[in-house]
Amino acid sequence: MSVLINYYQYEGAENVTDILDSPLSIDGVGIEPKKTLDTMPKTTPYLDCPAFTHKTSREWIVYAPKDITLEIDNDNSQIICKQLNAQELNRTVQVQNKRAPITTLQVCMPMLICWTKNKNIWVEVKDHPLTSLNNNFTVVQGWFNLSSWTRPISFGLNIVDNTKPVIIKRGDPLYKINFIEESNLNQEFKFVKAMPPKDLLIQMNKRVRVKGFISNLAKTLMFKQCPFK
Repeated sequence: MSVLINYYQYEGAENVTDILDSPLSIDGVGIEPKKTLDTMPKTTPYLDCPAFTHKTSREWIVYAPKDITLEIDNDNSQIICKQLNAQELNRTVQVQNKRAPITTLQVCMPMLICWTKNKNIWVEVKDHPLTSLNNNFTVVQGWFNLSSWTRPISFGLNIVDNTKPVIIKRGDPLYKINFIEESNLNQEFKFVKAMPPKDLLIQMNKRVRVKGFISNLAKTLMFKQCPFK
């Protein structure tokens, strides 16, 4: 039986509990993730390879909902985006280290919430191969235990050529997301859009705030048993 993973997309809300009115939740505004296998031509020769299809059948592609061009002004240590006003830019693009050259950005459009009732499910974010060719970035990859530490997923990007802008068009693939069950790599998944319950949003907001409350504690809680149990 397939494990159900629900998802909800929104754009850079400052507080997780304020996301339910996001326009990205409207059909036709946000672009829904697509299963990677469904985007591939049926004539792709390696679709007959069981090693490839076994792994890829658990993988979805996340897409850009809006045109964004990010120009890197290293002389003034700032990011310029003509499609966003100053307030929108602050909510959408974050730079942890503004010391020149700026090499890494965190983009909060779309933000993606995934959740499941099943235990021992991990979520992984990884590169889509076209972004380095078409958009001038690669994704900062990572994974965490979705069952025990549900939290929003943005995407960090590493700039390939710092002398050129990052150009993202609506409908461009941004990254891939896949799911894994501990001790059962044969587990299959369903990825279904849903409205997150309010109690889930409150718990996620608490988890996001842990990082700023006690340094390195979030890492301990994400990957090990809770020290308070």
